[in-house]
Amino acid sequence: LTEANLTGVTLNMAVLVGAKLAQVDLSGLDLSQSNFTDADMRQVKLSGCTLDRTNFKGADLSGADLSRADGPNALFVEAKLVTANLDGAELRQALFLDADLTHARCHGTQLEQAVFHRATCHGVQFDGAALKYADFSHADISRSVFVGCGLFRAKFHQTVEEGTHFDSRVTALGDDPALAEAESWQPDP
Repeated sequence: LTEANLTGVTLNMAVLVGAKLAQVDLSGLDLSQSNFTDADMRQVKLSGCTLDRTNFKGADLSGADLSRADGPNALFVEAKLVTANLDGAELRQALFLDADLTHARCHGTQLEQAVFHRATCHGVQFDGAALKYADFSHADISRSVFVGCGLFRAKFHQTVEEGTHFDSRVTALGDDPALAEAESWQPDP
């Protein structure tokens, strides 16, 4: 599919598991509820796409452009989003569990209630992102920037934060001692 012209194609609810879509321009298409599990989507253009409940589990989206995409409840579990552009995207309640967002751009991105458990977020620019109730538990957010963000009740439990910059995290939540104790519980031998 890397040489196919997909302009104006309807791809909502499409199943493209393992598809080779590197550098394909899918800008503006409705890809709602589509399944791109383990797809090669390096440098794909998804700008302005509708990605409602779209599944990118294990997909390689390195260098992809998802700017201004509308993707509430999208799944990026174990996805590779290294250097991806998510500027201005609407990704409320999206799941980024175990995803790699190293050096991704999230300027002004809507990420309320998004879950980043165990995600690698080295050097991510979250400037102006809406992160109300987002959950970064056990994520590595080293050298990331959180300036002008809405962090109300955002959860930073057991995160790695080496060189991370916050202009304010007064309304954010830090480590939860009771949760940490429960997570480390081991049954008696």
